[in-house]
Parts: sequence; structure tokens; C-alpha cells
Amino acid sequence: MSVYHAAIATSEDYIERRAKHRQAHLDRILGLRTQGLVVAGGPAPDGRTVDLFYRAQQRSDVIRLVGEDPYFLARAYRD
Repeated sequence: MSVYHAAIATSEDYIERRAKHRQAHLDRILGLRTQGLVVAGGPAPDGRTVDLFYRAQQRSDVIRLVGEDPYFLARAYRD
């Protein structure tokens, strides 16, 4: 497995959009970390970007993992 860095841009209203999905996002990230799929990550201090480090077989696995994130589904992350 390789470690992939996902640099994610956030929506203009990131703080508001993420609010009701925060617990689901954190629970999911912690679960992925327990499985060894998330190494580390978090938002930049200004909230404009998020850096997540995933352990995966291939890039498409990372794209899927990001796409399944509650923040992505709530459009707090931009494509």
C-alpha cells in the first residue's frame, strides 16, 4: 500500500456546511484510521483547505474514500 495526500478545497461556507455532519465525519475518519486507511489530516487554520493522508492500494481508492465522506456529500468539500 502507498500513502496518498489528498489536498481538498473547501466551500466558501465550509464551517456552516460541516456543522451538522461533523460527528459523522469524525466517526468515519476515526474508523478509517483504526482500519489503517487514514494516516493523518485536518483542516488548514483558515478553513480553506483540508489535508488528509490515506493509505490505499491505488489512487482510485482515495477518490472513493473522499467521495464517501459526509463533508463531501454535504458539499463542504469542493470537487
